[in-house]
Amino acid sequence: AGLPYEVTSSVIVPNGGTLVLEPGVTWTFDTFGDALDVQSGGVLNVNGGKLIVKGDYRIQTKSENGSYTISWGRLNMTNESDHIVVEGDFVMDSYYYHNGYLTAGILELKENFIQKSTSSSGEDDNFNASGSHKVLLSGTGPQTVSFEDAHNSSSHFNILEITNPDPGQITFTPCWPALVYS
Repeated sequence: AGLPYEVTSSVIVPNGGTLVLEPGVTWTFDTFGDALDVQSGGVLNVNGGKLIVKGDYRIQTKSENGSYTISWGRLNMTNESDHIVVEGDFVMDSYYYHNGYLTAGILELKENFIQKSTSSSGEDDNFNASGSHKVLLSGTGPQTVSFEDAHNSSSHFNILEITNPDPGQITFTPCWPALVYS
């Protein structure tokens, strides 16, 4: 494990660099200070680098009672070289729209993808990917993909690639307005 450090507003991964968040490292975007896995505010700008999260990455806020709710954070992936590897679950529950924020790079997931919008006044397009942005399901066991607000004008994948050796163990809950097998 690395040394604990605190980020209060934004993180920029050095251009072409790699940032590894190990279990036990405190990455504090939330007010409760125990969050390797929580981004409750600020902007994560991958900036052509690589971020490896050795656990869950939740764009959520952790309540004092341990439950999770909406985040005031944003994820910015706009460079072709941007690469995030999440070895646990990825949960997007940002209050903010992400139009124009997820336009390039690869979000690689070893476990589950969950898109939520727990605020009644929050954005339903908090995972609105476009351009060349890709989600890569690269786990080796069961994986789940879940969207609360799946629609081509709100939250959706732009490109989905599956390298899981057994795609039959991937469960999809509503993720698209229509799916056509050919």
